[in-house]
Amino acid sequence: MKRVHLVQIGVGLIGSTVLEQVAGNRATWRDRLGVDVGVSAVVGSTAALRAPDGGFTDEHLHTIVASRRGGQSLDQLAQRLGLVAEERHRAVSADVVGPATVVVDTAAGPETTPLLGAALT
Repeated sequence: MKRVHLVQIGVGLIGSTVLEQVAGNRATWRDRLGVDVGVSAVVGSTAALRAPDGGFTDEHLHTIVASRRGGQSLDQLAQRLGLVAEERHRAVSADVVGPATVVVDTAAGPETTPLLGAALT
């Protein structure tokens, strides 16, 4: 089984839809394609959430989406999930982003360019 790690930048309308797609389809991707897609981090405009070991569960992803749609910040959500919100650049640092990591930028605007640059180094 191949494992791919996803780091999601942006948790607005498009980013939430991507997270829903992952949660809704990864069992099929595992069974049919032999690819296990794990979400390692979710990065918002002011903070990031790093997944516990093994990545975010489907339940975590649904909670993240519902909370963001309800107006909660990632800082508030971190407390709810028992996680620590961290600095955005930390979530895309070398110890998170590895050779089998896909960084998806669904945020609008150029503010995420430094994050993408950090993921490449």
